[in-house]
Amino acid sequence: MALVRWQPLRDLTSLQDRVNKLFHEFFPEIEGETLSLMQPWFSPKTDVYEEDDSILLEMEIPGIRQEDLNITVENNVLTVSGERKHQESRKQERYHRTERFYGSFSRTFTLPATVDADQIEAKYENGVLSLKMPKKAEARPRQIKISTPTVKQIAASKAA
Repeated sequence: MALVRWQPLRDLTSLQDRVNKLFHEFFPEIEGETLSLMQPWFSPKTDVYEEDDSILLEMEIPGIRQEDLNITVENNVLTVSGERKHQESRKQERYHRTERFYGSFSRTFTLPATVDADQIEAKYENGVLSLKMPKKAEARPRQIKISTPTVKQIAASKAA
């Protein structure tokens, strides 16, 4: 007897496909993307990490043009939004499988008070949006030097 790994969402996905097919049989005039109640929304994967002088954010958003991205900061809330557009030149009925997500997205991040929002830099390369958010000067770690008293300072403190 072979063991088969249980995948609870497999049955739901199969049910979703059957409901979608039934829906399109009854309403063939509705065009556009496949309607789905269970399809997750488009939410790009994001890494946020900290360095001594800044906080860095990297978001995977391949297939989105730079012009279709919007980055705003308001009241210490960073918002990255955009849209991945479906290619209009392809006919929907020709697709055998659609797994990539299309449509609008919006991600918000609360910035710590240590970030200098006026100095945020954005770069978009190879489908990855990178934001460098410098820390305010007073929030950056600094090295404090330990001073060694000189012979004159020791003599002056003994005299006093």
